[in-house]
Amino acid sequence: MSSWYLLFFIFIRHTTPKEICDKYNPPIGDTSDYKKLAQLFKERMYDKAHPCDNFYQFACGTYNVKATLKDVVRTKLAAKEKESIVGLLIAEEQVTPSKAFKITQRYYKSCLQSDEQWDDIGGPIQFVMRRIRDYGSFPLIDEEHSNDDGNYEVNLTDLLIYFNKNRTTTRLLVPIVVHRENDTAVLEFPPSEQRDRAFDVNKIKLVIALCVHTNSTCYLQNLLKDLFDVHALKQKIKSSIKPKENIWTVPMKLKQLNKSYSSVDWFKFLSEMTPSKVHYRYQDDTFMVKAPPIERMKKLDAVLKGAPRKVLANFIMVTYIESWLQWIDKPFETLAARAAVAGFFTFSTHICSCALHSSER
Repeated sequence: MSSWYLLFFIFIRHTTPKEICDKYNPPIGDTSDYKKLAQLFKERMYDKAHPCDNFYQFACGTYNVKATLKDVVRTKLAAKEKESIVGLLIAEEQVTPSKAFKITQRYYKSCLQSDEQWDDIGGPIQFVMRRIRDYGSFPLIDEEHSNDDGNYEVNLTDLLIYFNKNRTTTRLLVPIVVHRENDTAVLEFPPSEQRDRAFDVNKIKLVIALCVHTNSTCYLQNLLKDLFDVHALKQKIKSSIKPKENIWTVPMKLKQLNKSYSSVDWFKFLSEMTPSKVHYRYQDDTFMVKAPPIERMKKLDAVLKGAPRKVLANFIMVTYIESWLQWIDKPFETLAARAAVAGFFTFSTHICSCALHSSER
């Protein structure tokens, strides 16, 4: 009899996690299941967010705060929160940040895969372009900005905040992570060398396709000039970095980074990108981040201050569009395939790998 109990225990042990995972990881495209999954997350978050509008807040809100306590649980309340989340979602030893992100990502992909939406708005590429239009103009393909190189105005901090909220732009402009000594690892931007190489391969074809599918009036000569300016800016940024320096990071105070890299308001950036529960930490004079050395930050700051705002906007917006390529219309699939070098369209290319630890001690 004991052997039957043992076999029954093994069967339950090996099948239950899968059944639970299947329940909360519905097939992509099942709208009703996605709504249930979205509701499941929202019920466990103080910071409400929709993944199509703000992937970071959706994946890294209070749910993730509770689900990533790991070994730093120090109160019965925190332990109870952790136990309830783990038991509800995946019934394994622990929900890790990567699992939280992957579950959320399944819902997030539905932003571009719901057939019910596209008949009304013209297809997925129009969805992406609408997000750009919600921010403002797209100078690369907007005729009214084709010749105003010195007059285009944009706030770089606001630009980075908006286009980093659900798709990573590039580590060349956002080289910051939060130092783990704070017990609050907030942002990690993966290296983007492979993406940068892909950025140059099919730029002209991509932009021409955008012009066609958005019915924009584009002139090839202007497009080539603007894309050359984008490429020149990227090369100027890279030339200011010594070999292998791009992976060298050191601990420093956030206010020190904000002073040396003043082109971006990093206090505002972190406050806009993270749940309100942790905002108070950024005002602490001792709050540490991990970033490249001060001298490199000063060089980058000088390059950005001298760069035309129009070129910066084009660089960030085109990179944003490229990050969607694998999910948008048929004419873009070949471009996506050519750009899909290792790591280009993987989980790691999302905005961050967050591990917010609960402030409840």
